[in-house]
Amino acid sequence: ACMQWYALANGEEGIYVAADGRVLEGVSSNVFALVGERLLTPPARDCLPGITRGRLLELAPLVGVTASEDRIELEELLRAEQVFVTNAVLGLRAVDTIAGTAIGDQDAPGVFAALHRRYEEDRCAAVTPVPAPSG
Repeated sequence: ACMQWYALANGEEGIYVAADGRVLEGVSSNVFALVGERLLTPPARDCLPGITRGRLLELAPLVGVTASEDRIELEELLRAEQVFVTNAVLGLRAVDTIAGTAIGDQDAPGVFAALHRRYEEDRCAAVTPVPAPSG
């Protein structure tokens, strides 16, 4: 098989991994992993680059995080301090298990919490309220 699929927590999402072990993307999301001091996401050639993914790459430096598009191996993903997935509908979702393997400490404050907060502020600032219809 050219790709394998790995279930994330509660079967809500899954990730695709190439036969050579590269993490590609989620079924309906993009994947991010905090590995050491770096926030990684697979390069655009390996995934369908989403709007939220692109915005997070721009926002990461604003919360003091170095983010880059880089190859992520499945084994590296399983050892990451934090893993999360993104899409335009759900925003950011923390991942606590992959195929039954616990991932880092998702309850610890850190990159996910800071990015989630900054993303929500950014998203709210971009929305213009629509006046209620008069009547």
